[in-house]
Amino acid sequence: MDPRRHTPPISTGTRAPQPATPPATPPAHLTLAHWLLEAQRDSSPDRLWQLFLAPTFARLWYGARESGEMLRAWALEWLHAHQRRPGGPHPDPREPAAFSPRAILNTAAGQLGIRIWQAPASHVPPVEATTRWGRQDVLAWLITHPNATPPDLAVRYATADRDPDLHFAIACLLGFVCKERARLTDPDAPAGVLIPPRDPAITTILHQFAIGLLCLPRDCPPTWSCPCNQIRARFNYPPPTHDQPTDTLDVAAIRTHLRSQPHPPDRPDPPDWPDR
Repeated sequence: MDPRRHTPPISTGTRAPQPATPPATPPAHLTLAHWLLEAQRDSSPDRLWQLFLAPTFARLWYGARESGEMLRAWALEWLHAHQRRPGGPHPDPREPAAFSPRAILNTAAGQLGIRIWQAPASHVPPVEATTRWGRQDVLAWLITHPNATPPDLAVRYATADRDPDLHFAIACLLGFVCKERARLTDPDAPAGVLIPPRDPAITTILHQFAIGLLCLPRDCPPTWSCPCNQIRARFNYPPPTHDQPTDTLDVAAIRTHLRSQPHPPDRPDPPDWPDR
């Protein structure tokens, strides 16, 4: 018996939108599967940081948040348009939304052709994972199907649908589907259950996607075990000879800072409009 016929979706307030046209398959070096394979070959901290600081990983890492924001924009556009009195046609995905995270997640899942449903207690996989919240039961997982059918997203039975942790877990899995859609819908893909990836290289990418999709603060809380904040700090580390963030200073402050720096006697004072 198919449990989905007897369990309600986590939200029934809106009709599922039509699936959006799937994006083109990214190059192999920009897929999550590639980085998961690289991390499995050598999981030592030094090797992981070599992967984290690679240019291709940086593009994937920043692109994940951008992809989450784009999916959020599509979901908000659909929600705005399908009201009795429609709102603005292009809501800013980086601004607080007029709709709940649950409505945004259900609409975003519909854009990807995915149904979110609540699994009964008898169909919940008895698995645990060490996540950003510590070791606990997995809150959500993917169920893959053969014949190029998009996966389903199941949530744990009796989990509060307004739980922020559940929203974040769902957003991460939607990010996994976006990045690995071609593999998940391959006609030869086997049916099975996929729990959220545990590899730190994959986790941090999915966190960035979820941050963009849910419009969350840029930094992860310091109590989380993910490397997101460390990666951002290393990416943004300023040159030793230019440690002052002049981008955030006014002209007077920039001139004061530059005058205080040691320079050769033949170097003139900085002009009114410094070029650095």
